[in-house]
Amino acid sequence: MARVFDRSKRVASQIQKDLSELIRERLQDPRVSMLTISAVTVSREFSHAKIYFRMMGQPSDDEIKTLSGILNQASRFLRKELGAKLRLRIIPQLHFEYDHVIDHGDRLEKVIEKAVGEDKKKHEQLGD
Repeated sequence: MARVFDRSKRVASQIQKDLSELIRERLQDPRVSMLTISAVTVSREFSHAKIYFRMMGQPSDDEIKTLSGILNQASRFLRKELGAKLRLRIIPQLHFEYDHVIDHGDRLEKVIEKAVGEDKKKHEQLGD
């Protein structure tokens, strides 16, 4: 079983590398120029792959939705191109999703900083 896991990690890593190249070199839409593929997960049977992407800066919800639409529309083309690069019997269907992990981390950091600041104020008030 560990071997299957290792293979899926290797396949995901190769898909991430090849897709980054394909998007940069083959997609003509300028909106994808500030895109980074942050992670790829592949289903056990290699039939589906979730591709998580990030954008530079703080994109709005509309920008994220637009870019997701562009990428998902281009997924058939990208899958075909990926098939020419990968040596797999089954080329997974590509599903693009925005990677919210960093956004969640930023929000948590702000909440923690606020709580620590409030705690310091309470201790200072009690110490006076």
